Amino acid sequence: MKRTWNVIVENETKIKVKKLEVKKLIKNLLLDIEKEYEIKEFLNEVSVLFVNDEKIHVLNRDYRGKDRPTDVLSFASLDGNDDENFIFTSLGDVVISLETAAKQAIEYKTTFNEELIRLLTHGTLHLVGFDHEHVSKKEKNEMLSLQDKFIEKYRKLISLL
Repeated sequence: MKRTWNVIVENETKIKVKKLEVKKLIKNLLLDIEKEYEIKEFLNEVSVLFVNDEKIHVLNRDYRGKDRPTDVLSFASLDGNDDENFIFTSLGDVVISLETAAKQAIEYKTTFNEELIRLLTHGTLHLVGFDHEHVSKKEKNEMLSLQDKFIEKYRKLISLL
């Protein structure tokens, strides 16, 4: 049976983002990921929050010990929660700095739309357990190649701005 994903999108910035398109992208990404990888069946929700550099700086410092802004943070609900009596349905939260995304689009010579798709894809892959920092080169390459595959698939189909 096909899972129905609930995607919550909040934007705390003045930069306009099409929330319905963000929801569509996340739902499609998760359905694509589920074709090849297991996601716990009781999980059915993802939150996306768009913020500025100041807000993501605080989150990056408080949760990762890195005292600087970053582009994307992922907070997976299952990370560090060993309480089997705790009931939740959220896969987790993806937080993106739209300021950093805009700067990176220029730096990487890509569109703002494609950079947002990259960051949403990257954050979503982290939520389902992929990593690129604390893993073998093979696992890092697996995550990054999946990311590239999804960016290629969705970059012309979805307009987030």
